[in-house]
Amino acid sequence: MLHYSETSFCAIYPALKEHIEAYWAEVSALHALEGCHPDLARYAMLEQVQQLFCLVAWTTTQMPVGLFLAILGTHNHLAGLRCAFGDAWYLAPAYRQGRTGLVFLQTALQRLAAREIAHVFLTTTLVHDVDVLYRHLGFIPVERLYYADLRQMKKGRTWPLPPEPQ
Repeated sequence: MLHYSETSFCAIYPALKEHIEAYWAEVSALHALEGCHPDLARYAMLEQVQQLFCLVAWTTTQMPVGLFLAILGTHNHLAGLRCAFGDAWYLAPAYRQGRTGLVFLQTALQRLAAREIAHVFLTTTLVHDVDVLYRHLGFIPVERLYYADLRQMKKGRTWPLPPEPQ
């Protein structure tokens, strides 16, 4: 059984480094990204201005095995309402069974609600799709996120442009 605590990301990073690197390796592989690593200086800045939410999942032996990070702020289309934008959600593979992920995410949402966060935006990869879990928790899909590495254009790779409207 796991328990959860809010903590400073910068303080917990050394203990979670192995898991965070595993998370970014997973993300990099899924998206064919090069050099996908956390921007620790940016996380420190967000934490300093209280715009970073960090929830850690712990084993009964006090070993950290999961991380939920969200950036707190506002949304351009939801004036005046506080929002959380999911940044990273990782649970060590050995703990991805049963209802562990569900309970971890429910705990994160309860803690965010206690901070008077009105809206939460979360993403999922197409390979590790957790759409069913999100829908179970009351989330609705609102948009798709697309990705392109524009640096590829510098390497001579181009994409065909759509035809001009007539």
